[in-house]
This record gives sequence, structure tokens and C-alpha cells, in this order.
Amino acid sequence: MTGSTVLPPANDQTLHVPANDVPLVLGPTASVIGCLALVGDAIIQGYVDGEIRAATVLIVSGGSVSGTIVASEVIVEGDASDALIYADRIVLRDGAHVTGEIWHKELVLEAGHMFEGKSRRHDDPRSLAPTEAQHFEDHEEQEDAD
Repeated sequence: MTGSTVLPPANDQTLHVPANDVPLVLGPTASVIGCLALVGDAIIQGYVDGEIRAATVLIVSGGSVSGTIVASEVIVEGDASDALIYADRIVLRDGAHVTGEIWHKELVLEAGHMFEGKSRRHDDPRSLAPTEAQHFEDHEEQEDAD
């Protein structure tokens, strides 16, 4: 691919993608277990189990995320299960299926969405999100307890 740069993960669990004008698109047959840390935007058509940190995250119909999302804006048309979402603006569109906890400055609920969980308004919701290191330490401790 001309002009593309593929970076190895900074550690065993995090893939850092450099900023550019093109969003990262995780295709419908792709799955990620771990953390995606982006400066730009992410479009999720496949499956993510772990954490996404990006400017904007769009989970399209057929896309699925289980875990933590930290972004300026999160738009859900697909599924977010066992979600912890920290975003200035969250949009749940027709067909969205979200379970978990969301922290937001602005919440937009369109007809046809399903949300089950807790919603909390906060002036700076991203400041409440755990750091990447905290998230994975907590996850490892939970796995050790099981």
C-alpha cells in the first residue's frame, strides 16, 4: 500500500496509529482483542474486544465493540456490549444496541435505539476514563481472580 505505514504494537496489547486524514476502518471480517489508540477517527465494521481511544468512533450496523471507548464523539449504529463509553458527544442511532455505562456532555437518542445501563452527564467525561495502563492492569487482575 503506497503511503501507508504499519506500526508494530508499542506493547503486546496496544496498536498506536499515526494521525492522517483517512480514518482507520476495521472491516467486517476483522477482529481486534486489545487496545486501539488513534489520533484520528475509527470506523468499526468488525469486532473489538478491549479498548478504543480515538477522536471519533463510529460503530456501524454489523459492527460490535465490547469494552471501553474514549473519544470526542461516539456514534453507535451497531452493538456496544458491556460498554464503558467516555465521550463529549454520544449518538445512539436507529438500530443501536448498547449495554453498559456511558459518561457524556451531550447525549443524542434517536428513535429505534436500545440502551440498557447507566447514563451520566459530566462537563469533561473523558477525564473520568481510566488510563490505558489502569485498564489493562484491572483486566489482568480480574482474569487472575477467575
